Amino acid sequence: IRAALVSYRYNSDNGSLSESQTVPTLPPAAPHAGHALHLEVNAAGSMVYASNDGLNSMALLVVDPVRLSLSVLEYTPLVGNTPRHFALDPSGAFLLVAAEDSDAINVYSVHPRSGQLRPVRASGRIEKPSCVVMVPVK
Repeated sequence: IRAALVSYRYNSDNGSLSESQTVPTLPPAAPHAGHALHLEVNAAGSMVYASNDGLNSMALLVVDPVRLSLSVLEYTPLVGNTPRHFALDPSGAFLLVAAEDSDAINVYSVHPRSGQLRPVRASGRIEKPSCVVMVPVK
């Protein structure tokens, strides 16, 4: 089974879910399936990010607000291996990825309009990071 994101529509009248769409989180020509490990929606609700360990990549999906559907913008290669977990910073300007098998947390800038990612820097060695959480500092 190839890595994919399945979206559902919620019926508030009876609390039921119905499958509405399946979107691949790996490119069609990917040599192996891998796993979708984590997903996150940006604050505006316009982008969905889904990490994959198979190609160490991130699927960038655009949300159509009228059709309530997803379409693939791009598959972005990530620095490091096994993007276990990631988080957008509160401003939405940066995305931090825990590269579990590379012992690092990698930082990417997020384009303010397109949502596309560009690598910025890597942390020093952090053994097997598996989760990124943002905590406000007072």
